[in-house]
Amino acid sequence: MRRLSHRLILIFLAVPMMSSMAFGLDVELATNSLSGAQEHDHEHDHADEGAGLAWLGKLHPLVVHFPIALLLAAGLAELILALGGQKWAWLQGSARFSVLLGGIGALVAAPLGWLAATGAEYGSDLEGTLWWHRVLGTATAASAVALLIASERLARSLQPDPARSFFRALLFATCILIPLTGHLGATLVFGPAFLF
Repeated sequence: MRRLSHRLILIFLAVPMMSSMAFGLDVELATNSLSGAQEHDHEHDHADEGAGLAWLGKLHPLVVHFPIALLLAAGLAELILALGGQKWAWLQGSARFSVLLGGIGALVAAPLGWLAATGAEYGSDLEGTLWWHRVLGTATAASAVALLIASERLARSLQPDPARSFFRALLFATCILIPLTGHLGATLVFGPAFLF
């Protein structure tokens, strides 16, 4: 499990960096020079690659809502468990399942958000909002992945009380990050005065 969690974190950190670098790459294709293929328009090739990545970024609004709902549902389930006691014990399985799918979904949604931001054109008045949305979105996704790991450790723990306390603290912190990040995303889409 530890190896898998380290790999997931490395993938999560590498994808946004690679996606933002992809728009500025000017790489010579070695296969063409080795095979003696005819010259072609490299700028056109890279524009097509950038367009494909930008298109993937358009999936961010579609994908991001699924992990948001699942992680908030897990937070609600754990809150009911904490306040309601053993009669709500059946919610433990639903919280674990929601965290599992929500963590995986966040791992997909965050890089798509970076792609969306790289291909979008926001006014200078929204640069700060975009920066904070990226920072909080990355932190939220990292928190969701850490939450997934904590949830699986809790499920296998021989001493569930300390593990559950850590899991709940991380879950509730993630549930605070989610609406903050979402508000900034909505500000980018609908403008600063969208709520009031």
